[in-house]
Formats: sequence, C-alpha cells, structure tokens
Amino acid sequence: PEITPNVLEPGVRRYGLGEDDGPANVRAVVEGQMAAMAIHSRWMGVKTETIHATGGASSNREILRILADVHDAEVHQFTVGKSAALGAALRALHGERKAAGEEIPWEDVVAGFAEPVRESRIAPDPARAAVYREFLELYRACENHALRGGPDPASLREAFARKHSS
Repeated sequence: PEITPNVLEPGVRRYGLGEDDGPANVRAVVEGQMAAMAIHSRWMGVKTETIHATGGASSNREILRILADVHDAEVHQFTVGKSAALGAALRALHGERKAAGEEIPWEDVVAGFAEPVRESRIAPDPARAAVYREFLELYRACENHALRGGPDPASLREAFARKHSS
C-alpha cells in the first residue's frame, strides 16, 4: 500500500495509455509521483519555491526537470546519500542541543551537510509549468476516480488532450 495518496489496494491504473507504450508509461509514473506530491502537499498552504532532491532519482536530470515543472519551483541536487538517516541524525542533534539549553540555529546544524551541488540548479520552464498546473487538476480527478470511485474523468482527459496535443 502507498501512503500518499492512500492506496490500500495496489494495482495499475491507466488513463489514456496502453500497456504496450513503455516510454509513455514510464513518464506517466514519474509525472504521477510528482503530481501526487504537489497535490497532497497543498494542505500546508505554502508555495514551494525550492526543492532539494536527494536519493537515487536525484541523479536523473530528466526526472528533476519534471519535478521542477510540476511544482513550478527550482530544483537543486544534493550529493549526500542516505539523506533520511542524515536528516534524522541532524534533527536529533538539534533537539539534544535545545534540550541542553543551547539555542543553535538549524542553518548551523546542517551547514556542511546539506549543501546542494552548485551547478545543479534546474529552473522550471514557465510554459511547461502552466500545462502542469492544468494537469494537476486532471490528475486529481483520475486519482479520485481510481481510489474513491469518483466520476469518470474521461471527458476532462479528452479536453486536456485536445488542448495540449502537438
């Protein structure tokens, strides 16, 4: 099962893609993950301006390009691996220092550990970001249909395809 979105019954759900279109399916998986992150982080009520990417997929600039465009935010690569463990360790140090009465700024805690690769910046493309803003609403409708039995998004998908086919 997935946590975000909450998927209790795993399975493949395709909207407008056939099983035989491998490259399109791969791109759809990447776009779907990025769309899910964008949609399911809206509850925080903040506009993402910068994303620091880490982990295996962060070495793929094409994936990071999609991430930048879907979120309409700059993306920077980190060189550090095992970032979840590192983040937990740094947060533990920060908490331990605060408990001991030392007010240490978070920026000081992460200095030297969490610096992005200087030349890794990927800026979002405004035209693609605009298309992805529309795509997010289509994705939300597809997710609602697939996971909660919402209305069939076929007409929305067809309208999106007509508008953006080239």
